[in-house]
Amino acid sequence: MLCGSAGFAQSQRDVNADAFVDTGDIGLVTNAFGAEGGNPSNDGVGDPGVPGHHGRLDLTYNSFIDTGDLGLLTGVFGKPC
Repeated sequence: MLCGSAGFAQSQRDVNADAFVDTGDIGLVTNAFGAEGGNPSNDGVGDPGVPGHHGRLDLTYNSFIDTGDLGLLTGVFGKPC
């Protein structure tokens, strides 16, 4: 399965679980774009960091929501999951 599914260790491309990779998924990742995970001193609370990092949106597991994550979504855009 290209999109991934709950219960498996690989990242799930259908991040909003609506059965398709679409603009809803891209919107969630875009809204958190630039957020850094795993660094509590840069979490957007009382610092210049971007708030809202969620591990499920870090599809490339590099601790940042960035173009790599968006690229994975655009690669399977429109696919049913």
